[in-house]
Amino acid sequence: MSGYSASVRPPERITAKEKLASMAAYGDGGSPSDFEYDHLVSLELGGAANDPRNLWPEPGGSPNPKDSVENALHRLVCSGQMSLAQAQKIIATGWIAYYRNHEQPAQVSPSTPASGTPNKPISDTNCSDFPTHDAAQRWFDQHGGSPSSDVAGLDGDHDGLACESLP
Repeated sequence: MSGYSASVRPPERITAKEKLASMAAYGDGGSPSDFEYDHLVSLELGGAANDPRNLWPEPGGSPNPKDSVENALHRLVCSGQMSLAQAQKIIATGWIAYYRNHEQPAQVSPSTPASGTPNKPISDTNCSDFPTHDAAQRWFDQHGGSPSSDVAGLDGDHDGLACESLP
């Protein structure tokens, strides 16, 4: 439905205080204008409009790289090429990896992977590709992994630690 996001988005007079509280909770310093108070699962992908668990202080302004992923996933869902549940999982746990694999501008070359890392697309990478937790963690960190971004599904409990079962 065109215009849905605008019809349910909470006004800034409501979210301004919440943004400051979220910045404090995430340990983000600096000016609130340096952050967008953004939905982890975007409204266009069915995210909750004013649930604090779905809102976070995203560094940078708008538009940003996450916006292009939200738009691409929305198009895929609306065209029937992807389920809504899959799009929500990607945006909640792996949008950075999706951006790097699908949306990143062509003129930006990816960094050369560190020695001993999987030589395959991020979407095909899993814990069995690493000999140790330390190797997986280095790869995870290099690819933008964090408690809020589970790159390649290596951090199932969203604590920022990849492949904890490895030696």
